[in-house]
Amino acid sequence: MIMDEQRKKQFKDVKQRLSKIQLVRKKDLADGRPPQAADADHFVAVSREMDRLCLDAWRTEMDRYMNRVEQFQEALQKTGLQEIDDAFHELLDGKVSCHNQFRKK
Repeated sequence: MIMDEQRKKQFKDVKQRLSKIQLVRKKDLADGRPPQAADADHFVAVSREMDRLCLDAWRTEMDRYMNRVEQFQEALQKTGLQEIDDAFHELLDGKVSCHNQFRKK
């Protein structure tokens, strides 16, 4: 589970960008505003960037997270605000689960 310095820096940068995006999406949803298509696309693109940088040791949790990203995308296209909010919070729960698994190792 060794990550070279360049990859660590890239991963940290992606995680920070993703956290900022998640905070904005969380506030939008709390205020009753669904994410705009461009914002949602940006969120997905940064999540995919994080997925590419993921170490094999984190693959199971990352796959779960990316599955939740896909569910969020589907909710954005097919359902109402409550379903979008639920899917987004499932995503955040996946993030917490991933972090908990990482800390155990």
